[in-house]
Amino acid sequence: MEKVNINYAKNQIYATNALFEFSKSIYVDEISVGVMEKYAILIGGGDEVGSKNYDAFKNDVFDFYNVLKNYDDWKDENVYIYLWDQTAGTYYHNDKPIILDGKATRINMEIAFTEIQNKITKDDFFLFSEICHAVEITTMPLDGNFVLNVPGGSYETVRLTTPSPRGRKSLKMLLDESITGRSAFSVIIVQSCWSGYAVSGLASSDRIVMT
Repeated sequence: MEKVNINYAKNQIYATNALFEFSKSIYVDEISVGVMEKYAILIGGGDEVGSKNYDAFKNDVFDFYNVLKNYDDWKDENVYIYLWDQTAGTYYHNDKPIILDGKATRINMEIAFTEIQNKITKDDFFLFSEICHAVEITTMPLDGNFVLNVPGGSYETVRLTTPSPRGRKSLKMLLDESITGRSAFSVIIVQSCWSGYAVSGLASSDRIVMT
């Protein structure tokens, strides 16, 4: 189990989360007494142009995976990790195994959301992180996005808060349908360019958004 430092003061508990290292004062009646499971979707982007397929995409998502796996309560079956055009399998990063679930495609990402939706409860925690390229949106409404792989050498964008012109779901829609109201708390990390547009749109009372 993850270590949590707890101090009692009147009817409040002050807890320091050992993984994310932030603190929050909460009331006793807000505390879940269930067993917390942790779920994550980690996405590393890329580019069909080799010179733009930066090592940072792989290094960041693999490093993040290794950080989570340093804690015993992040189970393999609950961590979904995808990297641009890499097939599913076991890879090694800094001599540590990475169990990759496959290519960073919209289909794979949406399957992960559906599978987590079918398992997650209000006692559980959810983490989403992407480090990908983006395409600048210059027409209203302005929005951030991230680029995912399309097998065959192409790509598509996932908007952060608004549906795409083709009606594809945004990240906000996927979160609202699969995670919001089902989990106790979630952290959303979007690292693509222009992602700052989406901070207020992704905000929720049970969600921390980082860009």
